[in-house]
Amino acid sequence: MRRTRRPRFVLMNKMDDLNLHYRFLNWRRRIREIREVRAFRYQERFKHILVDGDTLSYHGNSGEVGCYVASRPLTKDSNYFEVSIVDSGVRGTIAVGLVPQYYSLDHQPGWLPDSVAYHADDGKWALPSCPCPQMDCSQQWACTPWVRRCGCTSTLSWAVRTTAS
Repeated sequence: MRRTRRPRFVLMNKMDDLNLHYRFLNWRRRIREIREVRAFRYQERFKHILVDGDTLSYHGNSGEVGCYVASRPLTKDSNYFEVSIVDSGVRGTIAVGLVPQYYSLDHQPGWLPDSVAYHADDGKWALPSCPCPQMDCSQQWACTPWVRRCGCTSTLSWAVRTTAS
């Protein structure tokens, strides 16, 4: 004997309609929150720095650190940047390097772990995460190499680490 399937009817009451409405509102709220997080994630951050187009100027007391973190991170496809130092100031303590996204703006690049920088005042690399001693950089520094050898044969990878969000 063959059974025939009866069509199923879904009875929706006002409570089900209300639940669907709340689910929709929660979904819209979640999408808005995701957009806000993404928009904040790619904001440039700076402290004691005046930004005028492509020019950065230090504006602070001599004992304060000025720091600028660009709005977009380096990627494997976009892995090049240039810096021209027009005036090194009185002490010449300028550092150019790579830092994580939420790096403290109170420290120069290369002072805290997970950052690397070339310090112009002494001509050395600052590598707090590397177990090797500070290396002397007598040649002119350029940001083009993707991999740089450290003094103790450790390899510093310029690849950007991303965290799962």
